[in-house]
Amino acid sequence: SSIDHLLVRWVALNEYIIKINIDGSSLKNLGKSGFGDLLQHHLRRWIQGFARYCDVSTNVNADLLDINHDFRIMHEARYNSVICESNLINGLLLIK
Repeated sequence: SSIDHLLVRWVALNEYIIKINIDGSSLKNLGKSGFGDLLQHHLRRWIQGFARYCDVSTNVNADLLDINHDFRIMHEARYNSVICESNLINGLLLIK
């Protein structure tokens, strides 16, 4: 079997844009779940990182709770432009 490699790197942002890397997860698809994020601004500086436990949930619910948490932080900090990266396309389409 072959191993696929994926190059992951930082892409510079325009000024005043915040980048959120979202990751929610659950054990099984209805199980103990949680989420965690990294928030960075255009100079690659770390703003905040965190992890939260959100009880028994699905993967989609954990990701949506994560997105809700992040957007509250962005609103309180008065950031107007946000790039949101997630592996959950359906969750992002729900809030579009």
